Amino acid sequence: MLSVIACLFAGVIAGHFLRDWRPVRHIGRLISLAIFLLLFLLGLSVGGNEAILSNLSTIGVTGVVISLASTMGSVLASWWVYVRFFRKDEA
Repeated sequence: MLSVIACLFAGVIAGHFLRDWRPVRHIGRLISLAIFLLLFLLGLSVGGNEAILSNLSTIGVTGVVISLASTMGSVLASWWVYVRFFRKDEA
């Protein structure tokens, strides 16, 4: 884990010093391509795993419940922060 954090900070430092270098401005596209490739490879891995495929209905329902609960929690927390700190009083 320490090596992952060290790589992240090394990238931040390199990005700071290389921010005016022209090729660095196009790294966003490369990152998107890398993410799509990783998602495809993850799909290949899941598709090849018989245990995951046989339990997909159970895993899917649990995933949907967790996703909905997380989204609702984020929406409620955002609403509370907006009302508490950012809404202008209309009095």
